[in-house]
Amino acid sequence: IHVLNMLLTDKTMLTFTTATWNIPQAVTLKAIDDDLIDGAESVVLTLSVNDAATTTNEFDALADIVIPVFNVNDDVPAILTTGTTGISVTEGGAGQSVSVSLSHQPTSDVTLSVSVTDPLQMTSSKSSLVFTAANWNTPQSVVFTAVNDLLADGTAQTSVLFSVADSNDAIFRRLADSIIPASVIDNEIPDIQVSVTNGDTVVSEDGLTDSVTVRLSVQPIGDVIVNVLPLDTTEVGVSASQLTFTTANWNIARTVTISGINDALLDGDQLSSVQFSVASQSSTPYLTATTKSVVVRTIDDEAAQIVIINADGIIDVSEAGSTDSFSVRLSVRPVGNVTVRITPIAPTEASVQNSTLTFTPADWDQPQTVTVVGVDDAVADGLQFSAITVAIGAGSSAPYLLAAAVTVYVRTSDDEVPAIVVQQTSGSTVVSESANSDTFS
Repeated sequence: IHVLNMLLTDKTMLTFTTATWNIPQAVTLKAIDDDLIDGAESVVLTLSVNDAATTTNEFDALADIVIPVFNVNDDVPAILTTGTTGISVTEGGAGQSVSVSLSHQPTSDVTLSVSVTDPLQMTSSKSSLVFTAANWNTPQSVVFTAVNDLLADGTAQTSVLFSVADSNDAIFRRLADSIIPASVIDNEIPDIQVSVTNGDTVVSEDGLTDSVTVRLSVQPIGDVIVNVLPLDTTEVGVSASQLTFTTANWNIARTVTISGINDALLDGDQLSSVQFSVASQSSTPYLTATTKSVVVRTIDDEAAQIVIINADGIIDVSEAGSTDSFSVRLSVRPVGNVTVRITPIAPTEASVQNSTLTFTPADWDQPQTVTVVGVDDAVADGLQFSAITVAIGAGSSAPYLLAAAVTVYVRTSDDEVPAIVVQQTSGSTVVSESANSDTFS
């Protein structure tokens, strides 16, 4: 029994006798398992008469019997990558090594190309690997390293391809690519950088402004919109509500002017803040950037004062009964009721018709009128000057408890005419030569 390579038989000779010539004898065939990718092959099994061992000559001339055998190959070729199911590298960090070999021995040299689908994100230490019939199962290492760029592009997804570039082995030429997923972790930290003037930000209600500058920390991959939001719009205003940074101007500082809002409240200096945050329509990865805040101090310009409204600047009255008036209001809104006392300093010259005024948080800015009346006396004292004190009454609410009193000046005209008055008895004065007399005063 003769066979070619790749087959084994459990017998190499069969012996038939005159008694067993017609009894079939079994021959078991077995394929030889090798590491060659040689595909399915046709093999022949040859049965021939062994003339030397045969005792009769009548079978010597018997023709050989050739039996075809189909040998099915069990080897499936593949590119083997060991040590990883995925690649993860960081910009500026160490590379990651991948070991590559073939699953089976080729019949000729196999050249593998090594490539990265996004070479702007990751590079490889080798561009090709050559495997021969001698080293096909010896792993060869390729190191993959992240490209350290200046972009804030977040974690990038790419892949590594090992593909057959050249081989005379027809089976390996048709070999499918081996693909390994890869992640490139960004080492840039996307951040909003806000710089304040002189270490703090101070504005006032009467026009003092301050400014801050804003820029990005690293170059984005698209437009980044920064929202500028005062958290208390009754105290602070900003010159721009949004800033747009592009891949070209990301590192150019933009100025935001901050101003105080002038209100009518005596609320003292107020602390508030302005927030700088990335808008939702901005490019990644700046969407994860931390919101920044700048504390702003707004200086108050209000003072708790009594306001006198008098167009002439002085109150003119007379003893003959003429009157004049002035108006009173408050400078800022109180937290409760405020009583104002109207007190003439010289009540013999001038008096007031209303000595008490009451203001509330609702009508504090509505003027109330005070009428001044001249006081008639019998003294020819001429034009008299006096004053009226306008002061905060006891029990008034903040912030008016310490408000200064205000003086209103009054000029009172006299209605007396200085003269010598002669009064005659019975309306006339009569005397006679006979000594009759009369008197007058």
